[in-house]
Amino acid sequence: MFNKQLLQSISPILSMLILTLGNGLYTTTTTLQLHDMNMGAWAVALVSTAYYAGMMIGPLHIQRTLIRIGHIRAFAVFASVMAASILIQGMFPDIWLWAVLRFVVGYALAALFVCAESWMLAASDEKAKGRVLAFYLLSYYVAQAFSQLLLGIPFSEPLMVFCLVGAVIALSTLPVCLTRFAAPVPEKLKLISPMVLIKKAPLGLWAGLSGGMILGVVYTMFPFVLAQDGFDKGDVAVVMFSIILGGGLLQMPIGRWSDRTDRRRVIFAACIATFGLGILAALIHSSFIALTLVSFFLGGVTFTIYPLAISHTADYVGREFAVTAIALITVIYGVGSMIGPLILPFFLHWHVMGFYLYLALIGLLLGLYTLWRILHREPATDTVNFIPLRPEMKLSQEKIREV
Repeated sequence: MFNKQLLQSISPILSMLILTLGNGLYTTTTTLQLHDMNMGAWAVALVSTAYYAGMMIGPLHIQRTLIRIGHIRAFAVFASVMAASILIQGMFPDIWLWAVLRFVVGYALAALFVCAESWMLAASDEKAKGRVLAFYLLSYYVAQAFSQLLLGIPFSEPLMVFCLVGAVIALSTLPVCLTRFAAPVPEKLKLISPMVLIKKAPLGLWAGLSGGMILGVVYTMFPFVLAQDGFDKGDVAVVMFSIILGGGLLQMPIGRWSDRTDRRRVIFAACIATFGLGILAALIHSSFIALTLVSFFLGGVTFTIYPLAISHTADYVGREFAVTAIALITVIYGVGSMIGPLILPFFLHWHVMGFYLYLALIGLLLGLYTLWRILHREPATDTVNFIPLRPEMKLSQEKIREV
C-alpha cells in the first residue's frame, strides 16, 4: 500500500527534489556573489530579508490561484516566474534590483512548496501520509545538502551559475506537468484567534520565532560570514553541506524522542545543545575539520526547533484548530527569518565566531523561557505525534488527524 501511495506522490516529490537542487545552489551563490561584489553584511541582510518577506507572503495568496487554475498549471506558472527572476538577477548585479527579485523568488518558491506538498498529502491515505512525508523530507534535506557541493563547479562567469539554476528550475516542472494523477481539492479550516493561541501555547510562538531567527541566517548569511573569514567556495560548500545534512538526518530521531516525554523538555534540551555547540564552534572555528563536524550536530538541533514548536502548539490547541494554529506559527517563523539577518550584523565584528555566538544566544534565551514554562505549567495531556516539517510547510487537516 505504501508503495502505491508513494507512486501517486512521486511526481511532486521529483519536481521538488529538482527544484531544491537549483534553489539550494542559488541561495548560497547569491550570498557569495554579494561578498564578491564587496557588499557589506547589511546589504546581504537586506537581500535576505526581502527573500523571507516573499516566502512569508506567498502562502497567503496561493489558495485562490490553486482554485482558479489548479495545482499543475500553478506550479508551472510560479516555476517560470522564479526561473525568469533568477536569470534577470544574474544579468544585472544591482543590490536594489536583487532585493526586489529575491522577494519575487521567495514569493514564487513559497507558492511552489504549497502546490507540491498539499498534493503529496492529498495523494496519500491516513496510513501512508506519515511515511510519504518522512521520505519527502529526508529527500529534501539530502538534495539541499548536496546542492551546496555544486558550488565547486568552475564557472567562467558568475552569470553561468544563474543560467544553470534557471535551467534546473525550469526542468523541475516536467514531473508535475507529465503526471497522470489528479490534483487535490482545497479544504475548509476552523480558525483560531491569535490571542487564543498566545494564551494556549506561547512557547510555540517563541520557539517558532527563534527557529526563524536561526534558520534565516543559516541559509542566507552563513556563506557570507564564512567567505569573510577567508573560506574559499569549496570550504563553504562543505560546511553548508554538513549543517544542512545534520538538520535533515537528526530531525526524526529527536522528534520521536519528543513523542515519548514532555515535549518542552526536548525543546529545552535542543536549546541548551544549541548554546553549547554554538560556544564550542566559536572557540574552534579556525579548524576547518572541527568546524564542519560541530556544524553537523548544530544543524541537527537547530533545524529541529521549528518542527518541535509546531508539535508543541498542536499539543495544546487541539486537532480541530491545529492547522490554522500552525499557519500562525509559520507566519511567526517568517517574521523571525526576516529579523535574524537584520540582527546578525551586530555580531559580525567577530566574523564566524560572532555568527556562532549569535546562535548560542538565541538558544540560551529560548532555553531559559522554556525552562520557566516547564516550571509553571503542567504538560499537555492529549498530545500528537511529532510532525516532521520543512520550514514554511503547510499541513492538511487529514495530516493533523493522523498524528
